[in-house]
Amino acid sequence: MKDKIILTAKSRGFTELLISLKEGPKTFIELRKTLSEFGPSTISKRLKDAVELGIIKKTAKIKGNRAYVVYELTPLGKKVLRYIEEIEEAYRKLASELIESSGG
Repeated sequence: MKDKIILTAKSRGFTELLISLKEGPKTFIELRKTLSEFGPSTISKRLKDAVELGIIKKTAKIKGNRAYVVYELTPLGKKVLRYIEEIEEAYRKLASELIESSGG
């Protein structure tokens, strides 16, 4: 499972999806607007993988006579996103140090 999470986390659009859901639950249409640089099939695939891994929770809702689905981060998803953000911060810090040490 850990290896599958790591492979999925490397997938195009995965980090952006988690960041978008960090703000709160969203429908697929809202995600498409937020993640406009990715096609609907990419978003669908990332959602499917993340739901299967327990990173994102998919909930069916009904409002009036209209049914829709909402996606949100699970506690595991929040933890995965926190790790990704820590790695990105460490990378930025390292890159900055390398630039400074090279006189750039």
